[in-house]
Amino acid sequence: MSEHFDSEKRGKRAAIVLLFVFIWAVTGIIAFFISIFCMFKSGTITDKAVGFLLAVVLGPLYFIYFAFNKNYCGNQIKSKKH
Repeated sequence: MSEHFDSEKRGKRAAIVLLFVFIWAVTGIIAFFISIFCMFKSGTITDKAVGFLLAVVLGPLYFIYFAFNKNYCGNQIKSKKH
């Protein structure tokens, strides 16, 4: 009985790990394509290169850079003129 329970736990863990890897891969691919798209938007060459490298190397963690770098990919907040 104990062996069946252990294999059931292992199967659940494997499913969770596979789900995590799948989500990581899909969001990494999305990050890669967004970084390519951002190459043609406003921003410095350095910001574009860093964004591309982060998307390729770190995958989904690229979105942290995307969210917090206001000069990247046309993320500049334009002041309203009255």
